[in-house]
Amino acid sequence: MVESDGDDWVYFWVLNASDMAHDCFAGPGLTFDSGVVEIQLARNIGRCTMLNIFLGFEDGSHVKAKSLERIKARALRFEALPKHGGDHSTGRMVIDGDSYYIQCSEIFYTEK
Repeated sequence: MVESDGDDWVYFWVLNASDMAHDCFAGPGLTFDSGVVEIQLARNIGRCTMLNIFLGFEDGSHVKAKSLERIKARALRFEALPKHGGDHSTGRMVIDGDSYYIQCSEIFYTEK
């Protein structure tokens, strides 16, 4: 997930299976052995919309959110460009529990 200060949140998650935990049905319809990943992306959303996406993980209803894009891809390259200087106001990215401050990012993918 990438976040910034204020109400311009970005939700980004790459999934390769339907269940991320026993109570997190994040990727309805995905199968682990399909060779496809799903990129879930919502840009410039407010905190309430972000909360609704999080609450929808339990039953998979978050995929019905109007602001959510679901992109199927066979290949993905994500590059986080480091933030220069000491100002951390642009955004933060969390990968496997480690938090990184970022300036911007680029995502390249090959559609299914």
